[in-house]
Amino acid sequence: MDVFFSYEQSAVIGTNLLRGPYASTGMAAIVTALRTSQNQDDYRVSDFEAYRPALGQPKNFIATPVFDGPRMVAIMVLRFPIEPITAALSNNRGWEAEGLGKTGEVFLFGPDLTMRSDSRFLIEDRAAFLESLRRSRLTTRTVDDVARFNTTILTVPVRDEAARAALNGQTGITELDSYRGVRALMAYGPVDLDSLRWGVIAKIDKAEALAPLTALVRRLVGTGVAVALLSSLLALGFASLLTRPIAALVRGARRVSAGELDVEVDVVPQDEFRELGEAFNDMVRSLRDSREALNHQVRENERLLVSLLPASATAQVREGTAEAPRSFADVTVAYANLGGFGTISPQLGEDQSMSLRFA
Repeated sequence: MDVFFSYEQSAVIGTNLLRGPYASTGMAAIVTALRTSQNQDDYRVSDFEAYRPALGQPKNFIATPVFDGPRMVAIMVLRFPIEPITAALSNNRGWEAEGLGKTGEVFLFGPDLTMRSDSRFLIEDRAAFLESLRRSRLTTRTVDDVARFNTTILTVPVRDEAARAALNGQTGITELDSYRGVRALMAYGPVDLDSLRWGVIAKIDKAEALAPLTALVRRLVGTGVAVALLSSLLALGFASLLTRPIAALVRGARRVSAGELDVEVDVVPQDEFRELGEAFNDMVRSLRDSREALNHQVRENERLLVSLLPASATAQVREGTAEAPRSFADVTVAYANLGGFGTISPQLGEDQSMSLRFA
């Protein structure tokens, strides 16, 4: 099992893959597995490994037998291309066009829970990616390996629940910290290549994924606050309109209680308090009429009192002392009977009878 040809110059040329220095490589393992194959369509795929002939660069291979009629004459080994895998996972680096936004990506990982494709962030901005890895929980050696080999394959670990579930053949969606130490939403599942199982994860940072929802919630909250404020203002306005007639009635009642009877409240024709306002105005007018009638009666009584009693007696009546006891000394009581006065008095009337003078 000697290597007799290589498209690229490599230290593996001329070595024996069963007993030589590279017999322990993954490439040697798939070649050994095909030695006895009798199927022209048979093939084997090796997992990525730190390939020593390539100075530790991650490589993987696919091998298939070559037949001359019924006889196997060679085994052809091809390097499994990384570039088409990366292009397929990123839509030729069109992450945003695929709906992955600024932080979304799809990557593969192997049974050792390390990546099998390059990270989007390494491809887009190598310096910023390395700086973010240094701030993460990854070891300095891991970050140095990424910088030295310029790849995340076999260097960046993906040791989380989603990766383990995918390698166990499960699919699902979860929320976990990504390999960058950032909270992310992940969809995961297995990828089977012949006897080799990898896993695949599609992820996006949680902050970006929920940004539209967060913005919508903020708009809804802002709109709700504005609507609540507007509703409160409208309620206050309507309350003011509804209570304005009552407030006017209260002010009018206070003025009436203070003795003002020239008060009237405005009555709006379509107001539901119209009848109450009209009743209040009628009450005030009735009180005003009653007071005027009372004042008129008081004036009549005063005039009659003045016409019947002397001034001193009138003052006593006004002061409420008409029954006060009084005594007089040396009083002579004269009684005069006017002849014929009783006959003419009914004819003259009260006023003329009292105004008669006798010579």
